Amino acid sequence: TLGAIIGLRKYCVLRFTPTHLNIISASLSEPQVWCKLSNELFDVYEVESLRENTISFEMNVDQLFHVLKQFEKSNSDQLAIRLQKRENDSGKRSASLAVFFDDTISTTSVVTHTFSISVRLLRKESDERITEPELSNVDVLMKLPVDISMLFRRIERYKNLEFLKIIGTKNGSLSLNIQEENNLNVTITWNELLQVQQNSDSLSGDESFEIMVKLRDWKLGAKICEICKNMVLIISKDEALVLHCYLDDSETCEIIYFINGVNQ
Repeated sequence: TLGAIIGLRKYCVLRFTPTHLNIISASLSEPQVWCKLSNELFDVYEVESLRENTISFEMNVDQLFHVLKQFEKSNSDQLAIRLQKRENDSGKRSASLAVFFDDTISTTSVVTHTFSISVRLLRKESDERITEPELSNVDVLMKLPVDISMLFRRIERYKNLEFLKIIGTKNGSLSLNIQEENNLNVTITWNELLQVQQNSDSLSGDESFEIMVKLRDWKLGAKICEICKNMVLIISKDEALVLHCYLDDSETCEIIYFINGVNQ
């Protein structure tokens, strides 16, 4: 999950609440990723603070990602993460995220790996300004099959194009369109109709809605879909494209990816 988020930006906000760890990669007028991990994923999960047991800080998740990669290569099966404050050389206390794991070298030798990653604690006022985007209108909401990546990979060959148009209909047709002035106009459509959530005031089934996004932003969304099992695509033609995904059926890891539409 972190690998996908790093593709967007390196600095993210980690928000610990009593029930979830939220990893937020957000910036105004840019794509955003909101990842929510249930406390059920952790053997031990403890959060204590004066602010309703909520702790938020900004950090370079690229550093954390590399530590986790080292953990994967070790033979350890337990990883500990702890927020701590220490006094620096100037006498001020600075916060850091400490990461620990043991690596068994032999039957008589164990190496303890310890990493410290600097973080910037967020005050309540700053943290409350970081809110998940909301759509004022949903035109199409369709459930994506697990193998939808087969469709998404079809556009990987077009590396130099800037934009991609996503087209969805009320009866469940999903198409991707790429264009290059005076040269290329290709539309690729999924070979079967997808399950669509219908509203009581829905228009006719063949009514289509489209949104233009930057191709590089879409590619990150395609990578997120490759690691997820349950996925929903939402088109709000005047606002954004949204991918709402769960890593597996347990729904303990939720990823929401917002891509702003492009006006042409």
